[in-house]
Amino acid sequence: MPVRKIEKSYTSLTGVVVSRKNGGSIRFESSLERDLAYLLEFDYTVMSYELQPITIEYLNDNGEKRKYTPDFLVYYNNDLKISKSLKPRLCEVKYRDDLKAKWPLLKPKFKAAIDFAKRKGWDFKIYTEKEIRNDFMLNARFLQSYIRASYDLNHSILLRKTLETLECSTPEELIGACSNDKYVRAQLLHTLWSLVSNGIIGIDLHERIGMDSEIWTNQ
Repeated sequence: MPVRKIEKSYTSLTGVVVSRKNGGSIRFESSLERDLAYLLEFDYTVMSYELQPITIEYLNDNGEKRKYTPDFLVYYNNDLKISKSLKPRLCEVKYRDDLKAKWPLLKPKFKAAIDFAKRKGWDFKIYTEKEIRNDFMLNARFLQSYIRASYDLNHSILLRKTLETLECSTPEELIGACSNDKYVRAQLLHTLWSLVSNGIIGIDLHERIGMDSEIWTNQ
C-alpha cells in the first residue's frame, strides 16, 4: 500500500492501472508513472512492484530534516536466469526537463535514496520518458485493456489448436486460417489479443505489434 495517499489532481493525470502482479490495481499520479506501470506489468522478469512503498528521511544542504517518497519498488523474478542477479529496485519517475530544472532540489533526495537502497541491498534508478516511452510500452498499453477482457472459450481453443498446427504464424494468417466470416474474425481477433495479453500466446513486445507480427504458442 502506498505510504502517501494519491489525491485527485486537476493539474496532472491520475487514475488506476489494472495489475495482475499486485492482485488489484495501481493508482498513478502522472502519465509517466502510468506508462512505467504498463512496462512493469508486461516485463516477465518483474515478479511484483509497489507504488510509493516507503518514505526516506534525510537532511538537506542546510541540515534541515526532509522526507522523500520514491515512486516504485520493483521486485524481480530471481528464478529466471536473465533476472537471477537483479536486486529489488527503488524507482523515481521524472521528465527530463523537470530533472534539469529542479536538479539542485532533487539531488539530496536521490542521494538519500541511493544510500538507503544500498543499506537494504537494493538498487535505485531514475526513469525518464527516454527509458519508458518506447515500442515495448506502446505494446503494453495496447494489451493492457485485454488483461481482464472476457472472450469466447471455444474461440480460444480454436486459435490455440490452429496455432499449434501452424507452429508459428501471424495474427492475420491465424485468424484467416480459423474463419472466413468477417464477424467471427473480429471476435477471434479480440480473443487473440486477450490470449497474448495473458501470456498464453507469445509475441515479441520489443517490436511494434500488428497483424503481421510473429506469434507462437507459450507452453
